[in-house]
Amino acid sequence: MPSSPSAPPPINVAAVTKQGHAENLLAGQQSQGMNAIGQENPYGSLSYTTEVDPITGLPKYKANMQYTPEQQAIFDYMQQNQLGIGATNQGNIGNNFGQYAQDPNLIGGANSLTNQALNSMMPAWERFDAPARDQQRTQLLNQGLTENSKASVQARDKLIQQQDLDRGQWMANFTPQAYQMAKGQFEEPLNLAGIMMGLSQPGNINQNLTQTPQGQVGAVDVAGLSAAAQQQAVEQWKAKVQAQNNMMGGIMGGAASLAALPMGGVYGAPMSVGGSMIKSLMN
Repeated sequence: MPSSPSAPPPINVAAVTKQGHAENLLAGQQSQGMNAIGQENPYGSLSYTTEVDPITGLPKYKANMQYTPEQQAIFDYMQQNQLGIGATNQGNIGNNFGQYAQDPNLIGGANSLTNQALNSMMPAWERFDAPARDQQRTQLLNQGLTENSKASVQARDKLIQQQDLDRGQWMANFTPQAYQMAKGQFEEPLNLAGIMMGLSQPGNINQNLTQTPQGQVGAVDVAGLSAAAQQQAVEQWKAKVQAQNNMMGGIMGGAASLAALPMGGVYGAPMSVGGSMIKSLMN
């Protein structure tokens, strides 16, 4: 009598994981291959070739971008100018960047600029302030007050004080501007160097060309794949058991039919023949 099929063993998780990763990798390569389409536009072209990665042994795409002859000529001209700008900027850095070796004295710079502006403004103020003082002296004399009288001295001091306050107010308004000017003077070489460094960078050859698609390999669902493989093995085992049960049912039914035959058999065969057949079927 045949033995029953053995229950399936636990699934080899490592084998399932390896197979799942291989399938994900193949799907990622196919997706990238379908999206790596050559392009052409008035600026140039983008084409792809494949090569084998010496480390992984897997094929990978290589993007090849090329300008049209007209755009290539413009690119070469710009690069020549950029080389010149880069050389000029190097000299600018060498000549001016020594000041950045120490902390900036922006307040001192602002005071210096304020004093310069004040010295240039003094003659202009005096042209307006002196006539005002003369006019006041004349008015006081017409009122019968001498220059050395207490009232004249007080009036003159008040006018001079107001003129000084006006100048002080101008200085208070100008000092923040002077600080910003000093800050700008300190930063100017650095800003100029940054601008020139930006101008000296190579042009963007990717202009108006779609970037090469990147292959995406999904993570392996180890638990899901293992559960599915185990379930499949169990279903196959159940199918084998059911097939054997069906076969055994047929055998037992045939044996019962033979046992019910007359002693002489259907064709008058001896009983021993029937018994041998039953024994053969049972085995």
